[in-house]
Amino acid sequence: MIVTNFLLVSYSIILLFSTIYLIYLINFYKWSIQVYALIWLIIFYAAVPLILITTNLIYGFTFGIKMYPSIKNYHIEYFVNFKTLLATTLFFLFFIIGTNMKRIKLSEFDTVQVRIKNTKITVINLIGFVCILISIISVVIYIYGFGSIEEVIKYKKEVRSGAYLNLSSLPTWQLFFKRFITLALIPLLLFPIVNRKNLFNILLFLFLPLTTIIFSYTVIFESRQLIIDFFLIMIIGSLIYKDKFISSKLVIVMIITALLIPLLEMLFNDIHTNNTISFRQSIDNFIGEFSFGQISLFNAINNNGNWYYFKDFWYEIFGHLLPSSLVDQTKTIVYQNTYFFTGYHRRSIVPPGIIASGYYNLGYLGVVITGYFLGLFIKVMDVFFTNLLRTSRYYSLLYAFAIITIFSYIRTGRPGMYFYSTSMIFLFFILLAGFKKAKM
Repeated sequence: MIVTNFLLVSYSIILLFSTIYLIYLINFYKWSIQVYALIWLIIFYAAVPLILITTNLIYGFTFGIKMYPSIKNYHIEYFVNFKTLLATTLFFLFFIIGTNMKRIKLSEFDTVQVRIKNTKITVINLIGFVCILISIISVVIYIYGFGSIEEVIKYKKEVRSGAYLNLSSLPTWQLFFKRFITLALIPLLLFPIVNRKNLFNILLFLFLPLTTIIFSYTVIFESRQLIIDFFLIMIIGSLIYKDKFISSKLVIVMIITALLIPLLEMLFNDIHTNNTISFRQSIDNFIGEFSFGQISLFNAINNNGNWYYFKDFWYEIFGHLLPSSLVDQTKTIVYQNTYFFTGYHRRSIVPPGIIASGYYNLGYLGVVITGYFLGLFIKVMDVFFTNLLRTSRYYSLLYAFAIITIFSYIRTGRPGMYFYSTSMIFLFFILLAGFKKAKM
């Protein structure tokens, strides 16, 4: 019990001090990538460990574990110990150090223009056109590969979990094009920047992207996160434009997000078992959506035998930018991590989370490196957007997108889910090629 109390006190201290630091950042920056990243780091690696311990003490088993078939000791194990505490402390410390290594240098930007057949066009407009074109073509090819929209809907759960790849009688080549469909979001983010009175721009940057997003998010993708992220981008973009942190709209979205998932699980029959589940079980499942990062860290520290030396930055190019068949996917961290949770490979994917990813790569030193360079990268991005907003507040949606998408890297720890996602590649291209420093 002494050990348990020590862990409860230690994680409470991490929760307290990181929350105080978060409040300081909010007062100073309002919304930023650093603020949003720290919110989720606190939830995943300070709040969740406390929840895992307290639920075990109260109910006799640890919430958020039952959904993983190969983990059987949830009645006696918290999945929190001194080693995970050390890794979490190191990560938070060096993340904060990394975010304070670059000072803000004030500057303004101009858009870069190119000449096409004696007509000047901004790089931003050109990228927006390319994105919506690729997205629409990818939707058509993706549906064609399945044969019909009905088949797309039929197998979208299997595609999301990875189980579709094991259905050897069905074609898989069309899955490569799914990663390009989300590019429809990019021109929508650029719409406030372009000439909004031009009918062609309204068609290209508003109508076609919005139509593609609505169709793909409801028909093709099996992901609550995409829908939630879309609304968060719009709301936070509006808050950044107004230089505010909170609004009634954001509060409503947060409440719906927190309550709707467990309530729906409780009220509706499970499609596989046709059985209703209790409210406590739905809460258990809901916690499981957030607990895998902490459990992955516990498993990585206690069961990992070989370091990966950050090879995933190479391996995850395949499966995101290039076909996954070109490289051996068994050499990735997520492959090993999935086995710890499920006892098998490829039928589903359980990502490690950001801290466990660092540990898988190089132990505690990997945690330090990951925390520091993530903090430094986030600071560089925040500095750029701070200056971009000085040029025009209409870049708020673009900044909101950069803020919200950091969640995928914090949650999964997979470089491919963030740095190699097609939307982020085009965002980086916009930032590097679409702007130049204005002459002061």
